[in-house]
Amino acid sequence: MKPNFKGRRITTKMARAKKAAVNRKAEREAKAIVRARDRVCRFPGGNHAWPLEVAHLQHKGMGGNPAGDRSVPEKMILLCRGHHQSGPVSLHRGTLKVEPLTDAGTNGEVRFHAWRPDLVVIPEMVRVVS
Repeated sequence: MKPNFKGRRITTKMARAKKAAVNRKAEREAKAIVRARDRVCRFPGGNHAWPLEVAHLQHKGMGGNPAGDRSVPEKMILLCRGHHQSGPVSLHRGTLKVEPLTDAGTNGEVRFHAWRPDLVVIPEMVRVVS
């Protein structure tokens, strides 16, 4: 008689789903902390008419973030959609980089390195969280 592997496979899938749910909940809570901490787009002169989005400084990658180390408030920042994804100077386009200046990560001062695709250099800007 063949062994029944179906029960073991279902148990493994359920365990993975439970772990993923825990990670999603932790990320939602971290994003709520970031929204409360920043309240507005942290980029100097950010567009306040755009919807605000929480951006990860370190991309989660194709496998998500199983360890949860990239989805902590110290590694996330609140930006308007233009500076996060769709503007000419944005994280997703690769024309904006956020550099935390203290050990507190994005909870402290950050420096924005921004450049335009047309090669016009924008000077470095520092924004302090109060």
